[in-house]
Amino acid sequence: MNNTIKKLRISVFLCVFSVFLSVTATARDSIIIRNEFSINFGAGASSFQSNPVQGKDFIDWSGTFGFSNYFFFGSRLGAGFGINLVIYNGGITIDDYSSTQATTNTVTGNPFDFLVNSNFYRETHQAVLLSVPLMIKYRGSGFYFAFGGKAGFPVFTSSRSEGRFSSRGYFPNLNVTFEDLPHLGFVSNKAFPNVDVDFDMKTVLILSVELGKRWRLGTKSSLYTGIYVDLDVTKQPLAASDDNLVVYRPRNPANLVYNSAINTYAQQISPVSGGITLRLAFGRL
Repeated sequence: MNNTIKKLRISVFLCVFSVFLSVTATARDSIIIRNEFSINFGAGASSFQSNPVQGKDFIDWSGTFGFSNYFFFGSRLGAGFGINLVIYNGGITIDDYSSTQATTNTVTGNPFDFLVNSNFYRETHQAVLLSVPLMIKYRGSGFYFAFGGKAGFPVFTSSRSEGRFSSRGYFPNLNVTFEDLPHLGFVSNKAFPNVDVDFDMKTVLILSVELGKRWRLGTKSSLYTGIYVDLDVTKQPLAASDDNLVVYRPRNPANLVYNSAINTYAQQISPVSGGITLRLAFGRL
C-alpha cells in the first residue's frame, strides 16, 4: 500500500510538471515571456517533528543549494521550477530514561528483571533530499513573494546516538540486584554506540513560502535576499512501540542489542525547515 501511494504521488507530480511545461511552451508563442535563471543558497533550522512517545524533538541546522528557472509573463508575475539538494537535521532527546525487560538467566533458569537507566540520551537525525519545486513568484519594485509546492525524494538518512547508561539485574526470588558484571550484561556508565543507523523516510510533499527583497545588480542580473518556510504536508505515520533502547540477550548477555529512538518511539516523520535564502538571478528583467 505504501509503495502504491508513493507511486501515485510521483505520477501526479510528473503530470502536473508536464502540464506546466506545456502551458509555458504554448504561452511563449503568444505573449512576451522573460526568462530568469537563478542559483540559490539557503540556511536555517529544521526538525523532523517525530512526536516521540518517549522524549522530545529538538531543532538543528538545515541547508539547501540548487538551481531554478522562472518564466515571467510580463515584468512581475512568473512561474518556475528547479532542483535543489536539501539537508535536514534534527533529533530526539530523552532525559531520565529507564526501562525494564523481564528475562531469564539461561544458566540457573531464574527469572529476573533487566533494568536500564540513563540520565541523558540524545539522538541526532539527518536526511538529504532531492527537492523539485514548482513555484509562483511575484516581484515588485524592491520586493518579491513566492509560494508553491516541492516534492522531496530522500537519497540518504542517518541517525546517531550519544549518552551513557547503566544496567543491572534484579532477581525477585533472591531479592538481590547484581551490578558491574559486564560478562552478564550488567554495566556501569557505558556509552551508547556512536554509529550511524538508517531510518525509513518516504517521498514528501512540501508547502513552501518565500519572501524578501530584490536588489537590481544590472540590466540582466538581480540578487534576492529573503526568508523561507518549508512545511511537509504528508506527515508519514510510524508505528511507535514500547521496545527498549537497550535489549538483553539471554544467550549472549555480554553483547547487548541497541535500538534507535526514531525507529522505536517516533510516531511520524514530518520535516519542517525555515531560514534565510540568497538567490543570484540572471535574465531579462
